[in-house]
Amino acid sequence: FSFKKSSCRLKSSPLTVTKMVSKTASKRAVAKAAGSAPAHKKARMDPNCKGVLEALQLANLPLSCRQMLEALAPKAFETAKEERHFTQNAAIDMIGDAIQGVVSRFDEASTEAARAVEISEEKRAQLAKDEQEKTAAVTEALEASNAAKSTLKELQDALEAAKARLVDCEEARAKGDMHFNKAKEDKAALENIVASSLAVIVEGTSDDMAEHLETLSAFLKGMILDESLLSAVPSSCLKKVDARGSFDMMVVQQIRTHFEEKLQSLRSAVEAGEPAAEERAALVVAKEAEVAEATKKVEEATQRLSEVEASGTTAVKELDIAQALLREFAVQHASVLSVAEQKADDLENFKAYNVACYELLKEKSSAPPAASVAVAGGA
Repeated sequence: FSFKKSSCRLKSSPLTVTKMVSKTASKRAVAKAAGSAPAHKKARMDPNCKGVLEALQLANLPLSCRQMLEALAPKAFETAKEERHFTQNAAIDMIGDAIQGVVSRFDEASTEAARAVEISEEKRAQLAKDEQEKTAAVTEALEASNAAKSTLKELQDALEAAKARLVDCEEARAKGDMHFNKAKEDKAALENIVASSLAVIVEGTSDDMAEHLETLSAFLKGMILDESLLSAVPSSCLKKVDARGSFDMMVVQQIRTHFEEKLQSLRSAVEAGEPAAEERAALVVAKEAEVAEATKKVEEATQRLSEVEASGTTAVKELDIAQALLREFAVQHASVLSVAEQKADDLENFKAYNVACYELLKEKSSAPPAASVAVAGGA
C-alpha cells in the first residue's frame, strides 16, 4: 500500500455544519473515551473514532481524500502510537491538519460573528443616543411651550390691564371735559350773539330788532337779572336808538354789560380748564399707546407659541421614529447576538468533543500508566 500525503491537500471554503454535538454530550463522550475499557478480543471501532470521523465530514477535502482518511482512521487510531508505522502517522497528521482547518473555520466564523456583534452594538448605541437626544428635544420643546404659554398669559393679562386703564382715563376725560366743553360751547355761542344780535340791539338801527331780541332772550333767561330790568328789556330794546330815552339807554347798557361779563366769565373758565383738558387728552393718548404696545406683544407671543408648538410636534414625530428604529433594531441585534453565541458554542463544542477525541486517539499508548511512588521518611 502506497500513501502520498500530497494527494490530500486541504482547501479553504465556507464552513457548513450539518450536525453538532452539545457541550454536555461532548464532555460525557470525552470522559467515556478517557475511561474506556480495553478492546474485546473481537476488533471494534474505538468510540472516540466517531468524533474524528464526524470532524472529517466537516473538513474541506476532496471526496476521495476524505474517504481514504475515513478508511485509514480506525486502524491507525487503534494502533498505539509506539507501534504505528509511517503511513499511519502520516494519515493521523493529515487528519489533524483537516481537523485544525475545521477549527480555524469555526474560529473565523466565531470571530466574524463577534465583530458583527461589536458593529451591532455600536449601531444600537448610536440609535439609543439618537433616541435620548430626541427625548431631550421633546422635553425641551415641552418646557419651551409651557414657558411660551406662561409668557402669553402674562402679556394677555397686561393687555387687559392696559385696556382697563384706558377706559378709566377715557371716562375721566369725558367727565372732566363735560363742563369744559360746555363752557367752550357757551363761549362760542355767546361770542356769536354778542357780535351779532347784541350789536344790532345796541346799535338800534335795524328793522328786525324783534328777531334779535328773541335770540337774546334765550340767553337772558340764564342770567341773574333784576326783575324790573327784565320787564323793561322788550320795550327799551325794540326802540330805535333815536327814540330811546335815558332809561332805555340805561337798560340797553345794562344788558350789554351782563352779556360782556358773562362772556368774560366763560372765557376765563375755558382758559383755566384748557391745561387740565390737554392733560386728560394726553393721558388718553398715552394709554392708547400702551394698549397698542401690549397688543403687539400679545400678537408676537402668540406667534412665538405657535412656532414652539410646531417645533414640539416635529420633535414628537422624530422621537416616535427614533423609538421605532430602536425597537426594530433590537430584534435584529438579538438575532446577531444569537448567531454569535451559536458560533461560539459551535467552536467550543467542536474543540471539547471532536478535537478531544482526536487528541486522545493520537496519544493512545500501549504503556501502562506510571505507578505512583511513595517516599518513606527515615527513622
